[in-house]
Amino acid sequence: MEILYIVLAIIIVLIVFAIIYNIWDNRRIKVTKITKEIKGKNENGIGSEVTICHISDFHDCNTYGKDDKIIRILEKNKPDLIFCTGDFMDFRKNNLELSISFMRKLANIIDSDKIYYISGNHEARMKMCSDKKKNEMIREFWEELEKLGIHHLRDEKDEIEINGIKLRIMGVRDFQEDYPKYIQKGTKYEHLIGNDKRPLLIIMLAKDRYRELNAKILKESLRKIENPKDENIVLLLSHRPEFVPEYGEERKYRFCIYRPCTWWTI
Repeated sequence: MEILYIVLAIIIVLIVFAIIYNIWDNRRIKVTKITKEIKGKNENGIGSEVTICHISDFHDCNTYGKDDKIIRILEKNKPDLIFCTGDFMDFRKNNLELSISFMRKLANIIDSDKIYYISGNHEARMKMCSDKKKNEMIREFWEELEKLGIHHLRDEKDEIEINGIKLRIMGVRDFQEDYPKYIQKGTKYEHLIGNDKRPLLIIMLAKDRYRELNAKILKESLRKIENPKDENIVLLLSHRPEFVPEYGEERKYRFCIYRPCTWWTI
């Protein structure tokens, strides 16, 4: 019996520790700093620095005042560019006012034309779903980005000069926006419609069943907006971290900025 009590005590301690750690982890903002040396010089032949802030997966969240904490971090570090790689809106929470407020705060830190936004899977789902309220909310969110002067890249590119360095910034929209074009009856991807006739266990284990289609959509998006022979520095913005091999194909000077598999990334 003593052994049983000891085991139960250890389990309780671990549970309490997990709860405390989770509360602490949700309150903190972790900043990851990455320095990348690129062989590029400004027109005077002098090497320059460009500070980029990358934020992802806001998810309509201001728990423990995290939104204001991020704003203070940005004000302190004074970035040259801000990249937002999707899921600032949340398919379930639908807090449009909070997401718009956060984007307005970003536009007060630096010029809005130095902020670049791409959509994630949550925005894509809000656009593609049958819920008209969600459709309207994401439309309003994108309209607000346009009013603020923030670049919303949807399989598009832009060229900007920062500290004498010319950069080409490309952004691909989330794959789900193109699903209706491919997932139709009688096509190769018919089984993705939702009426998959395979056993449930097989469907659950087939985690990569969308990967082939997603990779196809990604490559088509890149072909539309980029010349592989162009040797200028290109920064590619994407929401999906699982396509790193595809991001670097056929491109010597392409650097991809995508979200890691965590929320509230900065």
